[in-house]
Amino acid sequence: KETDLSHKKEDLKKDDELKKKELQKSVSKLNKLLNKEHARAEYKVHDKFGDIMVKIVNTDTKEVLLEVPPKKILDLVAKLCELAGVVFDKKA
Repeated sequence: KETDLSHKKEDLKKDDELKKKELQKSVSKLNKLLNKEHARAEYKVHDKFGDIMVKIVNTDTKEVLLEVPPKKILDLVAKLCELAGVVFDKKA
Protein backbone atom coordinates (compact mmCIF):
# COMPACT_ATOMS: atom_id res chain seq x y z
CA LYS A 1 0.00 0.00 0.00
CA GLU A 2 2.94 2.28 0.57
CA THR A 3 3.82 2.00 -3.12
CA ASP A 4 0.24 3.02 -3.99
CA LEU A 5 0.71 6.20 -1.94
CA SER A 6 4.03 6.98 -3.58
CA HIS A 7 2.48 6.50 -7.03
CA LYS A 8 -0.39 8.83 -6.10
CA LYS A 9 2.07 11.45 -4.87
CA GLU A 10 4.05 11.17 -8.10
CA ASP A 11 0.86 11.48 -10.15
CA LEU A 12 -0.18 14.58 -8.19
CA LYS A 13 3.26 16.09 -8.68
CA LYS A 14 3.07 15.44 -12.44
CA ASP A 15 -0.42 17.00 -12.57
CA ASP A 16 0.87 20.09 -10.73
CA GLU A 17 3.79 20.38 -13.16
CA LEU A 18 1.45 20.10 -16.15
CA LYS A 19 -0.91 22.71 -14.71
CA LYS A 20 2.02 25.05 -14.05
CA LYS A 21 3.29 24.63 -17.64
CA GLU A 22 -0.21 25.25 -19.00
CA LEU A 23 -0.56 28.35 -16.84
CA GLN A 24 2.82 29.69 -17.96
CA LYS A 25 1.89 29.02 -21.59
CA SER A 26 -1.44 30.83 -21.18
CA VAL A 27 0.17 33.83 -19.48
CA SER A 28 2.78 33.96 -22.25
CA LYS A 29 0.03 34.05 -24.91
CA LEU A 30 -1.82 36.72 -22.96
CA ASN A 31 1.35 38.79 -22.69
CA LYS A 32 1.80 38.70 -26.47
CA LEU A 33 -1.66 40.25 -26.81
CA LEU A 34 -1.14 42.75 -24.00
CA ASN A 35 2.27 43.89 -25.26
CA LYS A 36 0.58 46.20 -27.80
CA GLU A 37 -1.36 47.80 -24.94
CA HIS A 38 1.78 48.41 -22.83
CA ALA A 39 0.60 45.89 -20.27
CA ARG A 40 1.63 42.47 -19.03
CA ALA A 41 0.07 39.64 -17.07
CA GLU A 42 1.62 38.23 -13.92
CA TYR A 43 0.46 35.36 -11.76
CA LYS A 44 1.10 34.31 -8.20
CA VAL A 45 -0.16 31.56 -5.92
CA HIS A 46 -1.82 32.75 -2.70
CA ASP A 47 0.13 31.74 0.40
CA LYS A 48 -2.68 30.20 2.42
CA PHE A 49 -5.18 28.93 -0.14
CA GLY A 50 -3.01 28.02 -3.09
CA ASP A 51 -5.38 29.91 -5.40
CA ILE A 52 -3.89 31.49 -8.49
CA MET A 53 -4.07 35.28 -8.66
CA VAL A 54 -3.59 37.05 -11.99
CA LYS A 55 -2.61 40.70 -12.31
CA ILE A 56 -2.64 42.89 -15.40
CA VAL A 57 0.04 45.57 -14.96
CA ASN A 58 0.78 48.66 -17.04
CA THR A 59 4.41 48.24 -18.15
CA ASP A 60 5.03 52.01 -18.27
CA THR A 61 3.58 53.08 -14.92
CA LYS A 62 3.69 49.71 -13.09
CA GLU A 63 0.07 50.39 -12.07
CA VAL A 64 -2.06 47.30 -11.42
CA LEU A 65 -4.95 47.58 -13.84
CA LEU A 66 -6.77 44.40 -12.82
CA GLU A 67 -6.28 41.69 -10.21
CA VAL A 68 -8.40 38.53 -10.21
CA PRO A 69 -9.27 37.52 -7.58
CA PRO A 70 -8.16 40.52 -5.55
CA LYS A 71 -5.41 39.59 -3.05
CA LYS A 72 -7.10 41.69 -0.37
CA ILE A 73 -10.22 39.53 -0.62
CA LEU A 74 -8.24 36.27 -0.33
CA ASP A 75 -6.32 37.70 2.63
CA LEU A 76 -9.59 38.70 4.29
CA VAL A 77 -11.10 35.24 3.77
CA ALA A 78 -7.93 33.64 5.14
CA LYS A 79 -8.10 35.85 8.24
CA LEU A 80 -11.80 35.07 8.76
CA CYS A 81 -11.08 31.34 8.47
CA GLU A 82 -8.26 31.73 10.97
CA LEU A 83 -10.54 33.60 13.39
CA ALA A 84 -13.32 31.04 12.93
CA GLY A 85 -10.80 28.31 13.74
CA VAL A 86 -9.84 30.11 16.93
CA VAL A 87 -13.51 30.37 17.94
CA PHE A 88 -14.12 26.67 17.25
CA ASP A 89 -10.91 25.66 19.05
CA LYS A 90 -11.99 27.56 22.16
CA LYS A 91 -15.42 25.87 22.12
CA ALA A 92 -13.91 22.39 21.87
